[in-house]
Amino acid sequence: MASLALFYAVRYTTNSYKIGLISIVLYLLWIKIHQWNIFIYTESLFTSMVIITFAVLITSFRWYHYLICLFIFLYTFFLRPTGFSLLIAVLAFILSLYRSSRMGKFAIIIFAFVISLAVLHKMLVSYELVESYAKGEIIYPDVRLGISVPSNLIVPKNSLPPLVTLIQFVVFNPLYFIKITAIKVFLFLSNVKPYFSWLHNLLIIFILYPLYGFGIVGLRKYSYDKRILHFIVSYIIAQTITVGLTTENWDGRFLVPVLPFIFILSAIGLYTLRGSIKKASS
Repeated sequence: MASLALFYAVRYTTNSYKIGLISIVLYLLWIKIHQWNIFIYTESLFTSMVIITFAVLITSFRWYHYLICLFIFLYTFFLRPTGFSLLIAVLAFILSLYRSSRMGKFAIIIFAFVISLAVLHKMLVSYELVESYAKGEIIYPDVRLGISVPSNLIVPKNSLPPLVTLIQFVVFNPLYFIKITAIKVFLFLSNVKPYFSWLHNLLIIFILYPLYGFGIVGLRKYSYDKRILHFIVSYIIAQTITVGLTTENWDGRFLVPVLPFIFILSAIGLYTLRGSIKKASS
């Protein structure tokens, strides 16, 4: 269902059967996505439901379509703490609808800010933030990669609300926080791990990184509905920030729900480059 939803969403967005086909081929051939179908984690279900939510949202145009979309979104949102990323993407999509109205845009921004803070606070309850930062944990569980914790590290009291604790930690230890967060984000996006085999890491580098490159081309050449682009970019950024603020997992599974949207941009980039090469050769 997710595969068909991805194809339908891309074809609807680009009005191109071929770009939709490229997207679905990339999705189906990425074995790690489907590997999670046999594990007792919610990554696979969350990934599928994010795609379905995206497809239903961008193709809705009647009130009952949006009502159906709301139920699908709420179900997906509560599947994982990282449902926060989907919320940000949906809010970005809604904000795009009101881009011509200053008052409407201002109201949506305030609403999005308040809701985002509330949900972020709730999400952070699931993570032991202070403990992981205090011991220099980069990858869960307890992989530190030789990172040394400063002797003068200031650790806020654990009794405070999680969001307040995080803000205090950032204010008290800005350089250490930036360092730890940057490493987490790098490991999240790069997907390579020091304990993976050299062949595993080489496959990641030679397959995933070119797709990132094609994705950047697709982002630059994107000429379709901007609301959909805002959804995709906001979702990728929100998921990346979420991992940076919390933790990267040892198996790299947090990247899985992001990959379908990387594939959408990559498909656009691949098709655009194909057209440019064909035009140049003729």
